[in-house]
Parts: sequence; C-alpha cells; structure tokens
Amino acid sequence: MGYLEQAVSAKADVMITGDIRYHDALDAQFHQISLIDAGHFGLERCAIKLMKGRFETEFSKLGWKVKLYICETEQNPFTDMRF
Repeated sequence: MGYLEQAVSAKADVMITGDIRYHDALDAQFHQISLIDAGHFGLERCAIKLMKGRFETEFSKLGWKVKLYICETEQNPFTDMRF
C-alpha cells in the first residue's frame, strides 16, 4: 500500500497489493481505486520466480555459472489457520 499516492497520481482504477491497512483502504475508497489484496505470500512467490529467471539471464551474460534455487518448503501461513 506504500504506492497508493502513485496510484492516485496515475489515476489507477485498481491496485494489487500484498497488504491493506484500514486507513489506506479508506483512502483508496475515497479516490475510487479498487483494491485487490493478493497477500504477501502469493505476490512474493510470483516475484521470486521472475527474479530467479532474470538473475540467471544476467549472470549468464556475465559468464558466471551460478545455480539458483527457490525454497519449496515455505508455506503460506494463512492457508491452514487453527485458532
């Protein structure tokens, strides 16, 4: 939600975020910007895969032989919440 001001300036219709705070939601509502809370885990997992590919491409251009791994054991803490 740290980019709400930029979304307002860009006259965005929708903002996708990993964390919506109450007052930010009210600000977005005031500016008629719809919000999608995709959650930290989901967004970060997508970004990590993109970053891995980009790093591999750039390292290869430099002639570096680097093997990158994505942690597959991490789980979404909100998938199975038991209170």
